Amino acid sequence: MNFKLSQKAVISINTKYSKKIQELANTKWEVSANSCGCTGDCGSNWMRS
Repeated sequence: MNFKLSQKAVISINTKYSKKIQELANTKWEVSANSCGCTGDCGSNWMRS
C-alpha cells in the first residue's frame, strides 16, 4: 500500500517538475539563442529573462 501511494506521489511530483524543467529548458534555449546576437550584450538579456 505504501508503495502504491509513494508511486502516485512520485508520478505527480515528476509531472509537475517535468513541466517546470521543460519551461526552464525552453527559457534557456531562448536566452542562448538571443543573448549574444547583434548587441553582443549577454548580461542584460540574461537579466531580463
